[in-house]
Amino acid sequence: MSLLQGIQFALGKSEFNAERSKIYADLAEAILDRESLQSILQKRIIRAAQKKRDIALVYRKWLSGMATGKGLAESAKDDIEPFDYMVLSTFERSGRLAEGMQFLAACIGKLKDAKTLMRKALIGPSIVMLLAIAMITGFAFEVVPMISNIYPPERWPALGKALYFVSSIIKNYGLFIAFFIVSLTIGIIYSLPRLTGPIRQKLDKWPFYSSYRRVNGLTTLVGLASQLKVGVSLVESIRLISIYNTPYMRWKLNMVARNLAKSPDEYGRAFDVGLFDDEILYRLMDYSERSSFPRAVEVVGLQSFDAVVVGIKDSADVAGGVAKAVAGAIITFVIVSFLFTAQGIRKDVQDQMMSQQR
Repeated sequence: MSLLQGIQFALGKSEFNAERSKIYADLAEAILDRESLQSILQKRIIRAAQKKRDIALVYRKWLSGMATGKGLAESAKDDIEPFDYMVLSTFERSGRLAEGMQFLAACIGKLKDAKTLMRKALIGPSIVMLLAIAMITGFAFEVVPMISNIYPPERWPALGKALYFVSSIIKNYGLFIAFFIVSLTIGIIYSLPRLTGPIRQKLDKWPFYSSYRRVNGLTTLVGLASQLKVGVSLVESIRLISIYNTPYMRWKLNMVARNLAKSPDEYGRAFDVGLFDDEILYRLMDYSERSSFPRAVEVVGLQSFDAVVVGIKDSADVAGGVAKAVAGAIITFVIVSFLFTAQGIRKDVQDQMMSQQR
């Protein structure tokens, strides 16, 4: 594959991932209408090629894989999300591919909304803080030096001296402060899917980490529902989901597996590992006592999207509120200090002129 073809294929994969919920729904309908999957893909290749859409290359690769005897999931494994592959491969092996596609179509959009909201919960407060930092940095490097060149800082009012002190710190240690902030941000982003252990248990209660936990807890429930629907055992379902997951989720799922090994019949309590909010966990326990556990996972998982979204919004509001409060304090300090400094300098100049006139 040439460089150009590689770029086109990558664009085709992006195009598929952006539309995959609708594509899965369309493919499922066609299969249920007894049209062969090969025929469906051939039509999509022709139509995409006519419109010069790069997704045609993706469909063509899948069709070539299926021509060698592979199933759709195996042919598309390298081009679709691990979650999609896990669901499609399980349903395809059981001869219920169309049902698997319908399941994905129903879940992907909601999972995508939850993940988008999680990203906004991370990005929103960061932007607010960056604006405040940019403002005080601008004052430190431009406004304060200009004023200090005109009038000596030792004659500034108390707030002015505080502004000068803060500005000096930023000028002298700004690179270290910026490095710390950038390192902290990168550290948080890097640790979200990787950090485990007692420290993570505590961090999972904090806004950024709690949003990540909620989204991945919901994804786990949906993934379990997809496996249990086709008769895969709970232990095997957990193993499969662990394979296609992050170190953080493998750690959580290993805790669930150990709980099941100790108490095989207490399905709901096995998931009391801090992955779900109490509301979802208790619903899972109660529903599994009234009905079968596979049914409980499916119902609670699919009905928990709104609760997870509300939880993420609450975390985002807390983080946003803290960021706005800190940013507001920084901006207020800068503006008030500047105004008091200007007023204090003017008064000091007037007092000196009056004393000279005497």
